Amino acid sequence: MDIRQILKDSISFVYYYKTILGKVIFIPILLIVLLSFIEYESLFHNFMLYIISLIIYTSVAISTHRIILLGPSSIPKHGFYIPSKRDIKFILYTLVIGILMIPTIILVYIPYAGVVVMMIAIFYLLGRLSLVFPAIAIDQNLSISESWKNSKNYQFSMMIIVSIFPFIVSIPEKLLSYIPHTEILVNILGLITTVFVVAALSTAFKYINEK
Repeated sequence: MDIRQILKDSISFVYYYKTILGKVIFIPILLIVLLSFIEYESLFHNFMLYIISLIIYTSVAISTHRIILLGPSSIPKHGFYIPSKRDIKFILYTLVIGILMIPTIILVYIPYAGVVVMMIAIFYLLGRLSLVFPAIAIDQNLSISESWKNSKNYQFSMMIIVSIFPFIVSIPEKLLSYIPHTEILVNILGLITTVFVVAALSTAFKYINEK
């Protein structure tokens, strides 16, 4: 798998479908702006904010996957849809894979290089398991074990595409977060970053499926 070509193609997809992708993130951006004006004073309110944000990002991710893998006609013309079982499955798999990452914490106790080794392990696992997400988005049955099997010949490439690339493109977002009163801009930039990251995963998924 040519990583540079995958990333180049994914950026081309985003540019080509920029109009419909703009519609996809328009309403989520409005929701994020509205949520930013609400004061959350309890743990419950913060938890609800997290759930709402998770649903928003999930809808953006699923729509982006569907546009790239199935075409613009696979989502409503206005770009917004009501969350469905597909979204619930997407979120559940996100939680499951998150749980599978927990054992890597023990690697942090390796002398001198523990944190680095742990991050590499997390990046590697994410690369091997993330094929389930584009599959869920297009209603294709693909288990975690099948994702592991299908990514066998593309281990390093998937690690770059799913972990290293997102880390790099999110740097502006992280730097902006250190500036006071930029929460809204950070969240908007996060949605835009999500589109590019998901596009890269979709493109890799398409390549592996064709092979």
